[in-house]
Amino acid sequence: MKRSVFYISLFFFFIIIYGASLTVDHNSRERDYLYQKLKEEVAFYKTSFSTLSILSEIFLKKIKRDEYIGQILYNEKDIRKINKNIYRRYKDEYQILKKYGIKKIFIYLPDGRIVLRFHNPEKYGDLYNREQRANISYFTQILYKGKLVGNAEIKIPFNSARNLLKKTLPAKEFIFLIKKKYLSFKEFDGYIQSEISKDYYYSFASNISNVISNINLKLRDEIVENLKENTNFAVAVKKNGSWYTVSFISIHTLFTNIPRELGYLVSYERDSYIWVIRRSFWMLFFLGNAVIGFILLLMFYRFKEQEKFEKLASIDPLTKIKNRRKFNELAEHEFEKAKRYNRPLSFIIFDIDNFKQINDKYGHQVGDKVLKEIAEIVKKNIRKADIFARFGGEEFVILTPETDIKGAKSLAEKLRKLIETNYIEPIGIVTASFGVTEIRSDDKNIDDLYRRADNALYESKNKGKNTVSIAL
Repeated sequence: MKRSVFYISLFFFFIIIYGASLTVDHNSRERDYLYQKLKEEVAFYKTSFSTLSILSEIFLKKIKRDEYIGQILYNEKDIRKINKNIYRRYKDEYQILKKYGIKKIFIYLPDGRIVLRFHNPEKYGDLYNREQRANISYFTQILYKGKLVGNAEIKIPFNSARNLLKKTLPAKEFIFLIKKKYLSFKEFDGYIQSEISKDYYYSFASNISNVISNINLKLRDEIVENLKENTNFAVAVKKNGSWYTVSFISIHTLFTNIPRELGYLVSYERDSYIWVIRRSFWMLFFLGNAVIGFILLLMFYRFKEQEKFEKLASIDPLTKIKNRRKFNELAEHEFEKAKRYNRPLSFIIFDIDNFKQINDKYGHQVGDKVLKEIAEIVKKNIRKADIFARFGGEEFVILTPETDIKGAKSLAEKLRKLIETNYIEPIGIVTASFGVTEIRSDDKNIDDLYRRADNALYESKNKGKNTVSIAL
């Protein structure tokens, strides 16, 4: 009876653990997938909108550099003549820009009086309002003889940008979600309050379907904190039996001349892969319930394999000492401990002299033998507390906790002599050069010690090799 209770308890224990681990894994997979998808969408949208940016900037640069424009704004006082002359000069180029959705182009004087609306050339003379509102804008000043004579600005409605995306990705739905405070009084006639938040509006022209509207309602409480951050994020949501990925991309990310908190470009896309992720979770969970005995065995095997792989991942396969990755991990810990408690810590670096010539003359098998023998000599003559690793090629490092520069230099000299007196067939005597340093109060991390020790090693090489140099 007790045994049955034990196994039943064990069964539920592992079901809980297994279910919890699956949940973490599932959440991580979905989060990573959404993050990657978001990155790809940002890159794609930036590329798509680059056409608008490039055309707008080229046109404004041409206006800015046009001596005729500067001259007429400087000399002519009759706004009507300025209007007609500039419009006639750039009418054909404006027709090309219109095809790309670039329609609203303004030329106005320094005092704010509009001299030309390309989209409505008959209307001029009123004052221009430069306040940033629900549009994408590009601006330049027009100078003549070093004096400001006018300004040119292009405003692209968000719906034009949306239509550009719709042509490229007709299967997706897009809206530009604009914060209420950035909408002018007139613009409220063309925008409606979003279901997502009372602080955000979108244009009637977006033609939002009932499905998208219902998705927005479902997301309302889930993303309220994300909206406050004004950063990019993506969520998965299920509606009417289908999964959707909804990406919120700050408009500022796509157009940096726009205020960070103006709003978002929101895209909606049916996404079967989300369903695949969710389905795999439940399949694995129920399969685990059915074959719990196998899972227990699998978990044991997995832990043993993981332990094996972790050990392999931390050991240099040739010399059987620690590799660079494991050394960095342990060294950072010792560095922090030494800094925290103001304890001595030294760093020794050495490499085998003329190792390339050994390889070239005797072959790589002999070179490997040299590396293994020297690693074995060092390993037998350092403390267990010392951290010894192969850093790459013929370069080795030793970190010596609770050892000052004097002790470290003494150890390096000892090792140098041991290496020098060791006879290796068929080469004979092999030597090594050493660099030694000690932790300083201004060191930020273990790399600072490595750099000083490496400089000392170079000094040893320059001295003729087979020597120990220190760097304080």
